[in-house]
Amino acid sequence: MVGINHLVMLVSEDIKLKCPVCDSSSGFRTAYQFPAFKLIDCQNCGFRFIPPSDYLPLDYYAHYKDDSAAIEIAKANVDLKIGMNLDRYGWISKIKPSGRLLDVGAGWGHFVFAGRQTAFQAEGIELSERNVAFARQHLGVPVTHGSFLDMTAVDAFDVVTMWDVLEHINEPFAFVQQAYRVLKPGGIVVIKVPDASSGIARFFGKFWHNIGHEHVNLFGKHTLPLLLERCGFRTCKIIVTLEPKNILVYAIIPSLKRLFGIRSKAHQTAYTNADAQRAFNRLTQGSTLKTNFILTAHRVVIKLSEWLKIGDEMVVIAQKP
Repeated sequence: MVGINHLVMLVSEDIKLKCPVCDSSSGFRTAYQFPAFKLIDCQNCGFRFIPPSDYLPLDYYAHYKDDSAAIEIAKANVDLKIGMNLDRYGWISKIKPSGRLLDVGAGWGHFVFAGRQTAFQAEGIELSERNVAFARQHLGVPVTHGSFLDMTAVDAFDVVTMWDVLEHINEPFAFVQQAYRVLKPGGIVVIKVPDASSGIARFFGKFWHNIGHEHVNLFGKHTLPLLLERCGFRTCKIIVTLEPKNILVYAIIPSLKRLFGIRSKAHQTAYTNADAQRAFNRLTQGSTLKTNFILTAHRVVIKLSEWLKIGDEMVVIAQKP
């Protein structure tokens, strides 16, 4: 007999759900129940997601990266950020060596900024006015303020990138469909997300650091290609990766702070994006020699995780026919 702690709760049938990946409207179960939200599994395709009834309030993302985060970003080691982002262009250029590139959810603009050192004509689109202002004023890069879904361009780009974006979006199908629309025939979409099917994610279960209220979609190596193919793409490559920065500032440091009861000075009960960036700044500021050492170590970890296929993140590259 299965113990009560291992029983999986079925989602109430009166909640009208649809799987964002396979569009199934039945066969859901609760994987994990947390105080503020639950994670649902689609038993048809295996996709794990937070149901709309448990979404964060709309004003959450208005403060997700606030002024204090912008201040810390302005202090960041730009050379290090450029180097890390150039590695991402390396993945892309193996399939598409040049062309017009759109970065969706461009954030502070560092990926677009790094594009100046490549053969790509990179630009971005970003919802946060604060982030757009930073990208334009501090980095001088072409980042447009607005929603990706509102873009009217058709067959306009050679590459569309989404770095750590799709896990936050409550309309992943619409975003992938829009990427297909704005890409030229033969163009590629490059999507990086946490990998819920990874051994690391399975080992940590509900304690995996990528499980959080702001991550409404948890894709795996089967479900993201399934979504892409449903929108007309052909999956070209899946790269397993492990970014040391994310593990350090979003898993190790917050865990140590909780363990020793250390709180953010600005937010007594929360570890904020500003805290994460501040911690990263303290560890990475310094001489060119230090920057090169950190960048080399970062690249070694990335290459090893890709080669050994050990990591809890993935980059999926798919092509529009």
